[in-house]
Amino acid sequence: RGNALFVRRQFSEAEAWYGRAVEAEPGDRAGWANRAAARAALGLWEGSLADAERASELDPEWAKAHYRAGLALTQLGKPREAAARFRRALELDPGNRRLQEELARAEAAQGEVPGTAEEALERGNASFRDGRYEDAVELYTFGLDTCRGEATEAAGESRETYLRILVNRAEGYRQLGKNRAVIADCTEALELDPKRVKAVLRRALACENLELFHEAMGGYRSTLELDPKNMIASQGYRRLWGALRGTGRAPAGAMA
Repeated sequence: RGNALFVRRQFSEAEAWYGRAVEAEPGDRAGWANRAAARAALGLWEGSLADAERASELDPEWAKAHYRAGLALTQLGKPREAAARFRRALELDPGNRRLQEELARAEAAQGEVPGTAEEALERGNASFRDGRYEDAVELYTFGLDTCRGEATEAAGESRETYLRILVNRAEGYRQLGKNRAVIADCTEALELDPKRVKAVLRRALACENLELFHEAMGGYRSTLELDPKNMIASQGYRRLWGALRGTGRAPAGAMA
């Protein structure tokens, strides 16, 4: 039934029937591989990879299982791992044209993925300067994933790189109007470094955009305490103080 539904491109229904198949016969490689294909058709790449991995565990010499794992890894942005699976599949099925093409694509894509967090930061900054904010955020995210494990360790180069990427991604999110994501990144940065001026300022700007005016004013004030000559913070504080003063909601005391 799963196969019949798959041929008719009823992928959701096919995926469900393949699920019944693997429950009934968990040791049958075909059920896992077929569900991997259905999940791939639905864009469920994590699930597709898990199923393909299970199929290859049941039969390590089955080229199709490695092929499906390679496809999922490609879509998950892991070209190096994908290339390894396609090579293994070609060892088991030499001359397969589709495998050759997928391997070539995966190998070509390896050069497009930053090798280090520092490279991701540099390329993200270049994308940001060009106004390609979505590309910048994607590169910053890759860099964060690369060095996240070392960021919580004692202060060092990896931690500083992580903080720089985190604060830069916050600015990328701000340019895209994703203010809550800005606040989340800046808050994480400030947990690691409470005196990171850019994080304080960018969180304040995001708060203002969300009309969290008192939080924004507090952020501008904190920025000025760390950097008294910061014009953006000074202008922001005065702007909000003047706006709230007319409503009687301005904080007591003189402006900073």
